[in-house]
Amino acid sequence: MDQLVIISQTCDIMRDCRQLPFLSLAPVVKLTEPIAGEARKGHRPRFIPIPGLGDECFANLDNIITAEKSVLLGLKPKRGLPDDQSQHRFGNSVARVFGRFAFPDDLHNTLRKMAGRIKKKHAHNSFEGRALETLEEIRITGVPSWQAEKIDVFISFSPATKRDANNVMSDEEWYTCIEQWLKLVEPQGVIKSVDGAMNPLDQITARQYIDSQPLDLDYLSWPSSDTM
Repeated sequence: MDQLVIISQTCDIMRDCRQLPFLSLAPVVKLTEPIAGEARKGHRPRFIPIPGLGDECFANLDNIITAEKSVLLGLKPKRGLPDDQSQHRFGNSVARVFGRFAFPDDLHNTLRKMAGRIKKKHAHNSFEGRALETLEEIRITGVPSWQAEKIDVFISFSPATKRDANNVMSDEEWYTCIEQWLKLVEPQGVIKSVDGAMNPLDQITARQYIDSQPLDLDYLSWPSSDTM
C-alpha cells in the first residue's frame, strides 16, 4: 500500500495514545472510467474520492486496517481533502457505508439486469450515458415497507435540478429512457412490482427523500473483473 487515508475521527486522532492507541486507515486506490465516474457520483460508496491526490484517487473502504498511532508519528502527512466541501463529503460517505440500508435479498436479482445496463452505459458518450452522468442519485422506495411479504418498488432517477434534467433531454425522452431500463427488471420473491421515474432532487419533498434509500451499484454484485 503506497498511501493510506485516516478514517478515524479527528477527536480520536488527538486523544492520548494510552487512552486510544489505534487508528483506522484505508488504502488509496486508483480507478479508471467508468468506475471512477460512478464513484465520484456516489454510486460506488466503498470508493470515496480523495481530490487532493487526483481525480483518479479513492479511499477503498473494503480494506480498512488498524495501526498504532506510534507507528504513524514519523510519517509526513499529505492533505487529501483540501476544503470544507471535500471534508464534509468524506465524512458523510464513511457514515453512509457503515449505515447502509439492508434491502431484501430478492431485490438483488430483481434489479441485476437493469443495474448491469446502467453500469455498461455510464460515462459513455451516448443518449443513455449522458442521462446517467446527469443523475445525482438513484433512490429507491419499498411500499408498504421493506419488511412486508409483498413489496412494490419505486425508483427515482434524480438529477440535482429540473434544469439539469432539461439540459439533457425532454420529459418525454426521460420517460422513454427510464422505460427501457425498467423493462430489464425481473421481480422475484417478495418484490412484486417495480416502477420508476425521473424525479429531480429539487422537486422531491423532504418526506419522500427520508422515506427512500440510495441505491448503490456496489449493493448489486458484479463480475469480479468489473469491480476495478
